[in-house]
Amino acid sequence: MEGNPGKRPLGRDEIDPPLAMPEPPDVLGPVAYAEWERAGAILFDIGMITGLDRAALAAYCVEYARWIEAESHLKFDDGDGYDSALMQKSPNGYMMPSGWLVISQMAQKGMHRWLSEFGMTPATRARIVGTAQLRLPFGDGDEAAASEYIGRGRPN
Repeated sequence: MEGNPGKRPLGRDEIDPPLAMPEPPDVLGPVAYAEWERAGAILFDIGMITGLDRAALAAYCVEYARWIEAESHLKFDDGDGYDSALMQKSPNGYMMPSGWLVISQMAQKGMHRWLSEFGMTPATRARIVGTAQLRLPFGDGDEAAASEYIGRGRPN
């Protein structure tokens, strides 16, 4: 496939903020903070995070922590092999999904939304055109080293 088959504008005028790993907000709990460190490192390594992305990454990490919390409550087995934590009785006696199941499902939707923003799902990764910055093993402005790296492989 060549060119621009969808004939969509290519976005040449879009901003290209510098690659940067923002500081995590103080409100992240331990699970959210661990996910910040994990996902943030990956996003930084592939050149997909800037200082502008702090709130978006934090929102993803909070959704991730909610999902983990909810799923930990859903791992209840009442002994007969039936996971009774998935359902609960309503005040009028009818069975309904448990609150933890609802929280888990909502957190999964939120995570998917934020994962898509960062290109962290297989489908969105395939659609990314990207403005990622190539992180080379030498300093900025070293054109000779860059030329050697790109043209002949890694410098010795």
